[in-house]
Amino acid sequence: MVDSGKKKLILFIDSVLESKVWINQDSPILSHPYLNTSSKDRDLLFKMQKDQNYQLLMKTMYAYEDAFDDDWLPYEIVNLKIEAAKLFLIEVRDIILTIDDSRIEEELIIRHERIRNALNDKEITS
Repeated sequence: MVDSGKKKLILFIDSVLESKVWINQDSPILSHPYLNTSSKDRDLLFKMQKDQNYQLLMKTMYAYEDAFDDDWLPYEIVNLKIEAAKLFLIEVRDIILTIDDSRIEEELIIRHERIRNALNDKEITS
C-alpha cells in the first residue's frame, strides 16, 4: 500500500513541478494536477492520511493540490512564498524517496524551516 501511495505522490509532485506557472506566476494555471484521479487513489491516500507517519505529508500534498486547483497561484503555499514553495516541493520529493517512513514528519519540518529561514535571511540582506 505505502509504496504505491508514495509512487502516486511522486507522480503528483512531478506534474506540479512541470507546470509552466512556476516560470510566470502571472499566467493562469492551465493544467490542474490532482491527487485523487480514481476511487482506488482516493482509498489509498485516505489510508495514508490515517497513518501517523504520513499525516503531515498528506496535509502538505493537499495544500499544493488546493493551490493548483484554481486559475491562479496564491501568494503562498504551505506558508512559503511561491519560489520557496517550489524548492520545498523538491525537498518533499526527496524526503519521500530517501527518508525512512518514521522520520518523514520530522524531516518535513526541518526542511521547511531551513527553506523559510534561508528565504528570510535572503530578504533581510537584500
